[in-house]
Amino acid sequence: MGKIGKKLHESLFRYLEKHIVCIRFKSIQLLGISAVSFVIRNFLICLAPNLGILMAAELLQGASYGLLIAVIAYYVAERLERDDQILGHTSVTIFINGIGATFGNVAGGLVQEHFGLGAMYGAVCIWTAAGSLVVLGLVKYIVNKHNNPQAYN
Repeated sequence: MGKIGKKLHESLFRYLEKHIVCIRFKSIQLLGISAVSFVIRNFLICLAPNLGILMAAELLQGASYGLLIAVIAYYVAERLERDDQILGHTSVTIFINGIGATFGNVAGGLVQEHFGLGAMYGAVCIWTAAGSLVVLGLVKYIVNKHNNPQAYN
């Protein structure tokens, strides 16, 4: 799937999110779905036995990264005061695209250079699973705190 196809897929997914999905689900639930989509996508990419599986995994780009970026905007808008929203959006962008991408590229490059491509794919699977477990744990904590605020005071 080329860059244009990927952009169209993400744009379509964002439209569906805004007009259909966000009406039915809360943004925190959609963040959990995004985390699960990242696991499935990255594992399929890293473990793909053929090009067909690799292409199928790329179709999850909209459900993983596209969903994450779009829903984070809704989540920040829901949780922060209007004056703090720009700082919230900036912070999320720095953590995801800045720190996360930098760490992933440097660490992945070092693992690949010293241990080979197979080891890098294994490391990506481990990092993806660990990151998604953290996100899912935070989602569960936030949902429980929202449903029972007295238990967390």
